[in-house]
Amino acid sequence: MVIEPEAIDVALQQQGLNWLEVEGFRDAITKLPVKHDLSIVADACDVNAQRFTDRITAGLEGWPWSGCSMISEHKADQHHPVVAMASILAKEERDRRINAMSDRVGFEVGSGYPSDPATKSALHRLVLQEGIDAQVRWGWATVERFWSEHLTGDVPVRGVQRTEQRRLFHTDSSSIS
Repeated sequence: MVIEPEAIDVALQQQGLNWLEVEGFRDAITKLPVKHDLSIVADACDVNAQRFTDRITAGLEGWPWSGCSMISEHKADQHHPVVAMASILAKEERDRRINAMSDRVGFEVGSGYPSDPATKSALHRLVLQEGIDAQVRWGWATVERFWSEHLTGDVPVRGVQRTEQRRLFHTDSSSIS
């Protein structure tokens, strides 16, 4: 399961990242081929791990399923090998997508992390006054900082059409009498 950059940007404008994570976990769990005798462990994305579990399970039809349990823990990848493996697979998928983006745009975009000089350099070609590449998180603090330092106006917001300020009255006179 992959959550696209646009979905992250929209979630940050609306319900927040924690709810996007809850929905992502729900979708992944719902797609499991078996709905019985499962022990589900999640790496808690909420400061309150039990609340994270409760929010996920509240949206699972028919929960609790027969013989199933679910827990959420902070740093679950350090205590549960299956969560550690899922984390590794997620990072590998992220790397594949970053490499595919480099191939698509025809230049190196770096690792995608804000501390990477290659990523910072790529922003000059991915973040333009005319718009931001679709695979870039528009609401990413690094993009917002780059925009304010190198471009004019407000950073575009996903789902919101950019408009230009227009004059209400066209007159050469400084008064409206």
